[in-house]
Order: sequence, then structure tokens, then C-alpha cells
Amino acid sequence: MEVNRRSFGKMLLGASLVGGCKTAPRIFSAPTRRISELRVAVIGIGARGETVLREVLRTGAKVVALCDPDSSALRLGGDGVEVFQHATPALYRDWRILFSRVKNLDAVFICTPDHHHFEIAMAAVEKGVSVHIEPPAVRTVAEWRLLTKAAIRANTALAVGRGDISPATLAFAENCLRGGILGKVHSIVAWTNQPLWPQGVKHPEGCDALPRHLDWELWTGAKKLRPWRDGYYLHGAWRAWRDFGSGAWGAAAPQLLGTAFTALKLGTPSTIEIVQADRGARGSEKFSYPVSQTLRFTVDRDGTGSWFGRGDSVEVFWHDGVGNPAKVVEGSYGIKLPPSGCMIVGSAGTWLAGGPQGDQLYFAVNGEPALVPAERHVACQSFLPGKDSKLMPGQFKCFLEKIASGDRSVCGKYELLFNETIAKGIML
Repeated sequence: MEVNRRSFGKMLLGASLVGGCKTAPRIFSAPTRRISELRVAVIGIGARGETVLREVLRTGAKVVALCDPDSSALRLGGDGVEVFQHATPALYRDWRILFSRVKNLDAVFICTPDHHHFEIAMAAVEKGVSVHIEPPAVRTVAEWRLLTKAAIRANTALAVGRGDISPATLAFAENCLRGGILGKVHSIVAWTNQPLWPQGVKHPEGCDALPRHLDWELWTGAKKLRPWRDGYYLHGAWRAWRDFGSGAWGAAAPQLLGTAFTALKLGTPSTIEIVQADRGARGSEKFSYPVSQTLRFTVDRDGTGSWFGRGDSVEVFWHDGVGNPAKVVEGSYGIKLPPSGCMIVGSAGTWLAGGPQGDQLYFAVNGEPALVPAERHVACQSFLPGKDSKLMPGQFKCFLEKIASGDRSVCGKYELLFNETIAKGIML
């Protein structure tokens, strides 16, 4: 279907609110501002950025500026905002110019390829602008620590996206895991059929004509400029390259492992081991992430949950890649395991969060013949969300309500630790 200004606007108006926040928004007795008074910008409008822009508009916040080096995506996003808000946002191809010209910004939503995240977030924080970043937040532990420290010093809110899991499903999963239905947790296994783009490849030779709508130098950013080749960089293909992306781990692990790590109060890995990796073409490891890999983490547990003994650790396995032979999860669970998922095994039961967002929930008590949908299992009934769960705010509204209320805190403790874990996995 052809997408034009009018159809894009209708899509914005008709879309459902999705995406969950980590916890319910902090409640203040006297909110200082309304969301409709907040001035926000969205940087990176293509692909994921289109979804984020739509959801931000639905919160009622004023989208005053958009930025993307792709003029086609930028124009489409600007038209959609104009139809939705009846006001024209400022459009920029260079985020540095946006920050120099747009004043009194309250928040920025960063939806660019991964290599831009840290630089844009730091620039925003230094100007006192709160930041919401699509995962992975950054690509090194040093970057994450610098960014969180800068946000605390500047008194700006900092949040990392949680994908498209609904807030009600997220709350249900967290309550079940924290409620101790698994007993003492001892292992976590997560897997994905990503990458769905070529990895384990060398830089392509030759050069193609650069698309007129793309400013390739701005897109490349601080990385070394290289010849343009069709099919190797846009539409998610950039995830394969160490200069620009974070591989299948950075693309899928934040969604598949996030709930397990934060709900179970896991720390950062004390050890990380590459069990196996198919590097693809010889010499490609300098430029591209593996075709497939299996990682093993030993992760410390906080000890505050009743399901842990203090000082214990949990073993975490990660498998990615189409046809990765190590992806097989041992045992019979009475259902066909999905192409992506996270299985948590404890002394009393087994939990499965299937699908790329980890929102297909199953549970079985040890000894039961099959996993069943968690909402139907008797052990999970007391954790089901109430009738008003559909009214729970999504992650973007949570973030903006937090800012409007005057709360400028960074992520919670276990979100901070989990995002550091993601950075460690990217650095392997």
C-alpha cells in the first residue's frame, strides 16, 4: 500500500497503544506539568522510529522537532505529525543542528542505528534534556557508565525502551516471577532466529549510486566513511556491522532477557564465555558479527528475593542464528518451542516467554506433562492483572508522566545492571 501524508496521519490516529514500562509511574501529589505541555523531539524516523513517533504522538506531548539523514523518512514523519497535531515540526537532517536551534526541549527519543546512541544521548543530557533510547542503549560498558553518571549530574531522566510487550503482560510476567512460582531459579536459556540479515561477511567491494534522499556522511557519523553499497546498510542490515550495530545479541537480547533479569534481580555477569561461534567468511570478525553464536554467562543474584540464597548465581545461555545447533533446549515441554524465547528453570517449575518480544507466556510445575499458557495455570491466577489493565500506560507515557511530575531519575538499579550486561555481550 502506498503511504502518503493523509494515510500516515490516519495510521497515527488509529494505532493501538503498545509497549510497557518497567514499573507503574511514580505518583506525585502535585504534578508540576501536563504531558501536553512537554516539548519533545524524535531522532531517527525510519523503521522503529516510525512506531516510536506514533506512540509519542498518542501521549499528547508536543513533537516540536524531528531528525533523520534520510529526507524521505523525515518528510513522511513531518507530514504525519502535522496531520496529528495540526502543527508543523521543525525538520533536521543533522541532530547537532537540532540541539543548537531547538530551545526548551524536555525530552528526546533516540531511534537511530546503534552507533549514534551514545553521542546523541550525551549531547542531550549536557543540555538538560531527558533521554529515552531504543535498545541497546549503548555498545560498551564505559559508554553506559559515562551516560548514567552524566544524566545523574545533569538531573535528567534516562530510560531504555522495552520493545512492544504490553504493560499488562509485562506486569503479569514480573509478578509471576517475583511471586516465587519457580522455586529457586538455577538456569536461564534464551534463543532467537535472528540475525535475519547477512552476518559474518566482509565489507562489500565496489560502489553503487547513493540514493538522493540519504545523506550518507551524516548517517555514517563518526565512523569511517565508506563506499555506499545497496542492500548492506539500510532496513536493519546495519545491525551486522561492528561499526554501526550490535548483531543479533543487541537486537534481540534486550527484549528476550530483560524481564528475567530485572524481575529476578540479577546482577551483571561475573564470567562470560563464547561456547561456539560461526564467524562466517575468514577475516570477517573484524567487521561483522557472527553468523551464529552461543554464549554462557554466570550471573550473580541480588539475594533480596525469597527464591534465592544470598550469594548464589544463575547460569544463563544465549543462542542466536538460524540453524544454530546449540539452540535445542533439552527436555519435552508438550508444545512446539517458538523461534525466539526465554526459558527459566527453577526447583519448582519452568517458565517460557516466547516470541521476539517475550510476550507469549507459559508455565508448568515440575512433573506436569506440558507447559500451558500462564494465564490458565492455577499457580499464576493470583498474579493476573485486574480488569482495568488495558488502561495501564505504556512505556512512552510512563516516561513522559515521570518528566511531567518532576521526576528526573535514571533507570532503576536492575535496569542499570541489565543494560551493562547487554553492553558486555556486544563487546565480545
